Amino acid sequence: MWGKDMQPSVRSAMEKALQGKTTHFDALSATVKGNLKWWDVLVTPVIDANGKITSLLATSRDITESKNAQEAIHKNEERFRTLADNISQLAWMADDQGNRYWYNQRWYDYAGTTLEEMKGDGWKKIHYPENLELVLKKMKHSWNTGEIWEDTVMLKGKDGKYRWFLSRAIPIRDDAGKVIRWFGTNTEITEQKELIETLNTTVDKLRLYEKVVINTNDGVLITEADPIDLPGPRILYINNASCRQTGYSEEEILGQSPRMFQGPRTDRKELDKMRNALSNKVPVKVEVINYKKNGDEFIVQIEIIPLIDENGKLTHFVSVQKEVTEQVIANKKIQESEERFRNLANNAPLWVWMADENINIVYSNDELLKYIGIADPREFTGHTWEKVVYPEDIQLVYKTFGEAVSSQKAFSIECRIKNSANSLYEWHYIKAVPRFEGNMFNGFIGTGVNIQEQKSSLSLLEYRKALLEAFNESSNDGILLVDTKGGIISYNHRFVEIWNMPKDIVEAKDDRAALDFAMKQLVNPGQFIDRINWLYNHPREKSIDELHFKDGKVIERHGYPVVAEDGSYYAWSWTFRDITEIKKAVIALQQSEQNFRQLSELMPEKVSRTDADGNAIYYNRSWLDYTGLSFDQLKDWGWSKVIHPDDIEELTRLWTHSVATGEDFEMEFRLLNKKGDYCWHLSRSAALRDENGKVKSWVGATTEIQKIKEEEQRKGDFIKMVSHELKTPVTSIKGYVQLLLSMLKPGKDLDYSAIPLHSSLERIDKQILRLTRLITEMLDLSRIEEGKLELKKESFILKDLVTETVQDVLHTSTSHSIELSIHFDGKVTADRDRIQQVLINFINNAIKYSPNNKLVKVEIDMSQNNQVAVSVKDFGLGIDTQDQEKIFNRFYRAHGKDEGAFSGFGIGLFIAKEIIDRHQGSISVKSELGNGSVFTFLLPIGI
Repeated sequence: MWGKDMQPSVRSAMEKALQGKTTHFDALSATVKGNLKWWDVLVTPVIDANGKITSLLATSRDITESKNAQEAIHKNEERFRTLADNISQLAWMADDQGNRYWYNQRWYDYAGTTLEEMKGDGWKKIHYPENLELVLKKMKHSWNTGEIWEDTVMLKGKDGKYRWFLSRAIPIRDDAGKVIRWFGTNTEITEQKELIETLNTTVDKLRLYEKVVINTNDGVLITEADPIDLPGPRILYINNASCRQTGYSEEEILGQSPRMFQGPRTDRKELDKMRNALSNKVPVKVEVINYKKNGDEFIVQIEIIPLIDENGKLTHFVSVQKEVTEQVIANKKIQESEERFRNLANNAPLWVWMADENINIVYSNDELLKYIGIADPREFTGHTWEKVVYPEDIQLVYKTFGEAVSSQKAFSIECRIKNSANSLYEWHYIKAVPRFEGNMFNGFIGTGVNIQEQKSSLSLLEYRKALLEAFNESSNDGILLVDTKGGIISYNHRFVEIWNMPKDIVEAKDDRAALDFAMKQLVNPGQFIDRINWLYNHPREKSIDELHFKDGKVIERHGYPVVAEDGSYYAWSWTFRDITEIKKAVIALQQSEQNFRQLSELMPEKVSRTDADGNAIYYNRSWLDYTGLSFDQLKDWGWSKVIHPDDIEELTRLWTHSVATGEDFEMEFRLLNKKGDYCWHLSRSAALRDENGKVKSWVGATTEIQKIKEEEQRKGDFIKMVSHELKTPVTSIKGYVQLLLSMLKPGKDLDYSAIPLHSSLERIDKQILRLTRLITEMLDLSRIEEGKLELKKESFILKDLVTETVQDVLHTSTSHSIELSIHFDGKVTADRDRIQQVLINFINNAIKYSPNNKLVKVEIDMSQNNQVAVSVKDFGLGIDTQDQEKIFNRFYRAHGKDEGAFSGFGIGLFIAKEIIDRHQGSISVKSELGNGSVFTFLLPIGI
């Protein structure tokens, strides 16, 4: 009856039993209606009074459902890790002390590291050094208190650049509430950080960045400041993302209070924390549940910045709201998965343990810890075995463990282990199977069963009695034997546990009292008693029923009539099996698939699944919304219709190769959206495998990278422009120098009056000035990007600087006349050289873009709010209205037919704006195409 793979184990067990040794093993049978079944088998020799083996006694217990439940948990864990490798966040796990031991694939893709490099403190190498000490201090506080840790950190990518991340870690606890490990995610917030840092202290200043605010994915609100009830009763500004988050229109929100988004489950403690912080004029970050217009809940992380004017008065609040609903749900599901495993392990009537690839224990259930006398699982080290294993058995234990690690295969062993309760060594049967993460060996998961009683030497009668009692008491099923009238004959301890039966009732074998007590625990006691009465009246019927307890337990009851050889009925045998966890496991499997689809539908990435042959079986909502196609239109290679024609051949080749070999798929290609535009995407797919390593299906994630591609193109265009702009003056200088050298050949009588020395040197000087200006702009740009543009402020008379600058420009440019008008002769406090740099840029631009009109006007005048205004006006080409909004952007050059006729990087006005902004001033332009331009900067007046 045993399968071929198990026949050697059966033969070995029989041989040992014939030698007088009781043998225990797990057997796989394929004889039950063609289905694979697992059995727990115990083979014992039966010895007569003379010590002779007369027969063999074999008992078995069906453990198929338990085996299937373990496999389901393993597959659920494998699915979680596969999904975690395809999400956009950097995910990690750490032990209860915060030592990290696992990272998802996004970590390695981002940092360009390996698992070995990231183990232990490896993550610190990619952390921004100047902030590391503070972050470690905050982390240590969380590890010590068990509080959720959250902070913003900077992490270095494989390109060497640091980016901002929101780092968050939640504790995973055991049934006693003790932290056993941590799960964390890092979500990139570089864009949000840059947005927040660019916000100034007034609403008018924020309007200059309106294009950025409107198009961000995070909600941005500006509210009035109300010192009585922060954060203010009226919303003054809201961007499009906030409308999308809440479902309200801009008209419905403006003028309302932020309380309109709050509801019954909004955390009042978080709101109090926010109010307390803002009342002290300090930024604050909270996480709350908000409500959409249709009543749906969504979770947001809110960062609020108080805006303070120059007098220190609180004027407004800027609130940036990031929706984190998916992240919170994902963290909760992982924690629930861990808790389910621990509940299952800690309720098992045997030892359950897990070890790493070196057999160091990383988890042990309460049953094992209690037996060996360890209260803190962290004390269970590799040397613990030396203290608890019988000295004569320790070498066999280490040898078995070592061979198992080398072969990465399942193993079992019998050895004696000290019982901490009585200090006696008792025989145990230890069995373990290997664990894998993907194809990587990750250690073992094992069980242990006390077999001391089977090892004890008893007389034949005592042994038979003890064997039967041991079988009943070691059974995971509750057993009850009643007579023909329903009276209790015998029961086992598991029966008492399942029914939580009081000791006085079972010891008295009071069947009426036991029945009354049992009925009080059931959801449907009437159905229970009716079924029992019917069975007692039909003594030849067998039964299998499910009993549902009020506390949520589900018990499977088997009923068997005990019939003598003559057909007379004299007893009824009942067995009760707790199938609560199995029921939960079945529901969990169904829920897991549903959760995968729900999570996929909520993800912004385009998620898909195919079968083992690469045939599509699922596309999430992002795929359908982006392409405008249905699932039926996309399946059966229908997706090839939305791939760019230039990419389809290579994509087909790579995908066919991955399906054939099982290797991961990765490629960048262009994908057609429903608007008719092709956008660049990065697509990755990974294979899901069964326990034999065979590919079962593929999970893929496709992410739009169009903006990244455009940024790469912009950088390429800038490099070409730099090369052209720097090469032109160098080429000109070289030409004039070669001309002069050719005319000044040695050994010849030269007529120096005929050599154009003066004009050539003047042109060389102009080209050197141009080259110097370009290099200076590049250096200033670098300083601005690195935050190292320093100001050396001093008090000086502004009109003197303007007059001096105009005179200097006239010395170098004689083609134009400059008319100076001064209506302010006071002092300002500023960096004199930097202000002169801005003014020179304005005047040179006025001259450059006025080729046909030779007049430039420079004016100094008082402005409002105790500021002085410096304006430069020309009567040249002018600037189109659409270009005026972008003229101060980095690398931007106005478009038009004459664009190529003027040199420059397009960073002069960007640098000028940065200089004026750092002086708490402002810069502006007024222009009309064909009628010239007026550039003005304002500075605070200093005494």
